Amino acid sequence: MSVSFGGVTLPIPQTQSEEYPNTCNETQLYNGKYSIQASTEYAKHFAFSCVGTSSQRDALLALIGTSTSLVVGGTTHDNFFIRSFGPVEKISMTNYYSFSIAFAQDTSL
Repeated sequence: MSVSFGGVTLPIPQTQSEEYPNTCNETQLYNGKYSIQASTEYAKHFAFSCVGTSSQRDALLALIGTSTSLVVGGTTHDNFFIRSFGPVEKISMTNYYSFSIAFAQDTSL
């Protein structure tokens, strides 16, 4: 699967998770029944594990705080940010690093 963020291709991406969080409030009433208030809006979250060089890692780190498109398997998702990056571990006896990277969509834009 091909994945890119802001034009930077993720090196050897493996999908860790895909989530669609939404807002749902559950309140137990005095009579024991439950009231649910839920939004039809949701955001998308994706997480990947990757193996790449320090320059590939650094190119992605440079995009922290930037809103841009995330392309997953040819499908473009707009208004994404890097949600978390790491841990980063150097693979011994190589010039490669393994790292996790997670993305979240800003639906307020």
